[in-house]
Amino acid sequence: MNRNGRIKNSIYREVIEDFKQMPFDFILDSEIITEDNLFNSLQHRSNLSNEEKIIEAIKKYPIKCMVFDIIRLKDNDLRTMPLNERVLILEELFCEFKFNKVEMVKYYEDLNALYSFAKSKQLEGIVLKAISSNYESRRSNSWLKLKFFKETNLRVQRYTINNAGIRVEDYNDNACQIQGLKSNIVKDEIDNNGYCDIVVQYLEKTKNNKLRFISYKGLLNERA
Repeated sequence: MNRNGRIKNSIYREVIEDFKQMPFDFILDSEIITEDNLFNSLQHRSNLSNEEKIIEAIKKYPIKCMVFDIIRLKDNDLRTMPLNERVLILEELFCEFKFNKVEMVKYYEDLNALYSFAKSKQLEGIVLKAISSNYESRRSNSWLKLKFFKETNLRVQRYTINNAGIRVEDYNDNACQIQGLKSNIVKDEIDNNGYCDIVVQYLEKTKNNKLRFISYKGLLNERA
């Protein structure tokens, strides 16, 4: 089930086959990723409904289910149990059962080692969790995301005006929102010159060289 409550059994049937060997009820907190770890690849699988296309995608975009927490085991609600104890329960499960498409996320106590590993694999970032924290279904100070944003320059040539400012785009359809007084400067540059060079931050590039999670940082001539 995804975060919107939609059942995804038919789409990620490899994971379901792995879980069939567990002869009891359980609820795990996990994330589906493709083996190439590209968000663009996962999009090709996430919303399929046609049976032939699902079978084709299983071969073309193999996935893994990365498990990082356990919420319930048999009749036991584990949410009030501290994270370090829940991790031990997960480790016991992964010792007892052998999976093909399901992996347990590695927990690092050494923050420097975790940071270095994530950077070396060019991952989006890391998640920091207080080891004594209970399970929470919302954002909190006990669970924090640290994203590794990258910076690049965009030459934007068009814009649309909205209540918050302007939404600018380049010819590759990379788009970001610009608010406040800066939006007027960028708008005037495009009106007068046909383009404006800006600096943006982003998380990753797709295979088509599109930027994901773009946000405006400033004018290029200001950052030079």
